[in-house]
Amino acid sequence: MATEEGTLLPYEVKSTTTPARPYPGHLLQLAAYALLLEERTGQRVDRGYLHYLGDGGVHEVEITEEAKRQVRGVMESLRQVVETEEMPPRAPASHCRDCGYRKICV
Repeated sequence: MATEEGTLLPYEVKSTTTPARPYPGHLLQLAAYALLLEERTGQRVDRGYLHYLGDGGVHEVEITEEAKRQVRGVMESLRQVVETEEMPPRAPASHCRDCGYRKICV
């Protein structure tokens, strides 16, 4: 976490080079960290940093309320999976190309 002007901000380090624009998953990860910081500190968090080690780029990123809503939605979906013990429907095959779990997904 980065501290700026007395405010904690999420700071995520990625091992890749800087993409043309941040991947949606990177943005949602920052939004999740922002929600955790908001819960912990009681302060609104509306930006964070992505640091790409592949080329050393550090980028300030706006964390939108929409991204926070998406994180809350994912968390609710996960709660439902745990409570019902039923897996959600499989994602469309087009999502598999960039998925980190594609090698182990059945």
